[in-house]
Amino acid sequence: MSDIMLVAAREFKTNMLKKSSIIAMIVVAALIAVGMFVVNYFATKDDDAPAYTVGVASEVQQVGDILKSAGEQSGQTVELKTLERAEAEQQIRDGDIDGYLTGSPDDIEFLVGDSPRLALNSMVQGIAGQQTLATEIANLGGNPAQVMQKVAQSTPTITSIDGTDSESKGKALFVAMIGLSLVMFALISGGAILSMGVVEEKTSRVVELLLATIRPSQLLAGKVIGIGATILLQFLTYIGVFAAVGYVTGMTDILPSSPILFVLQLLMWTMFGFVLYSVIWAALASTVSRQEDVGAITTPMTFIILGGFYLGMFLVPNSPDSSATFALSLVPFFSPFMMPVRMALGAVPMWQILLALALLIAAIFVVLWLGGKIYQRAVLHTGSRMSLKEALTGRNTVRRNA
Repeated sequence: MSDIMLVAAREFKTNMLKKSSIIAMIVVAALIAVGMFVVNYFATKDDDAPAYTVGVASEVQQVGDILKSAGEQSGQTVELKTLERAEAEQQIRDGDIDGYLTGSPDDIEFLVGDSPRLALNSMVQGIAGQQTLATEIANLGGNPAQVMQKVAQSTPTITSIDGTDSESKGKALFVAMIGLSLVMFALISGGAILSMGVVEEKTSRVVELLLATIRPSQLLAGKVIGIGATILLQFLTYIGVFAAVGYVTGMTDILPSSPILFVLQLLMWTMFGFVLYSVIWAALASTVSRQEDVGAITTPMTFIILGGFYLGMFLVPNSPDSSATFALSLVPFFSPFMMPVRMALGAVPMWQILLALALLIAAIFVVLWLGGKIYQRAVLHTGSRMSLKEALTGRNTVRRNA
């Protein structure tokens, strides 16, 4: 175990304490902070228009006229359109009207879309109070106590026909994308560092000296742990910035779970995903002996990671409850990307999380077994690239050029 820790410490110092690594970490952290502040600014900025188009049911036409007069008094134009409810809902979705007044003068309902106009909602609330006040004065003979009690209870029902709050959804999606980007960064950067290190050791023959004192499995484990610790430290730095800015701006308040729980879940998926991918990176890198050949193994791995990233970015937000999203989020190579986004956008049944995690851990054990065999048989191979068949079957395990 001490040999593994020595290799891990060497990898950590080599990759983490470089000036370029420290500068890159600071730059990325700054970009995350700036990006979150910018998105929060535009997500919370009021963009109330001076003119509104409001659909009105025939039963509350009088309320619509009062709303139009109230708009004129406040310097805003309110255009009324008499519509049936079904037609009004479609026009709200199409963006043709800003809302729809329905119900009765004593019980006003105001339908809005996923981008409600705050000033318009306030006017409707004020008119609801006025209507209640006028009705109660007439019905109760002007009893002040009863009138004021009714007025206090006169908040209208504002129903979003899409069932979503665009501001909260936008923030949740941005938080999920930040987490998703961090996962992709951890996997790609860690894999690239690991594969380049493996090939560099083979080219310089350092690996032969190392394997004279430790076993190949120990060397591989030490490299994965050391580079994993580097990625973990960078990841925690970015998460710290992410959590701090999210707390200040309130962006993490819209997560379905607590921010701390979300961060822990994101960290868990990232570390499991890193182990899965890093062993494959190292095993494939051990089959080549020149830096020029590294691209042959990094490109396919990068495409797989990008595939998971784009599934998490586009499929999950657009079809969060589809069977395709459910099935693909259980695939070990995709679950580190898709599950954090699903958990950020909405509640995921615990059994799905546990199933995806179990499949990912099972895949890690399989990859450790196969990847360990490939690395052990290919790491001392020099010259032309060793095929996976040779590495898996053990034929021509060591072949050096004269």
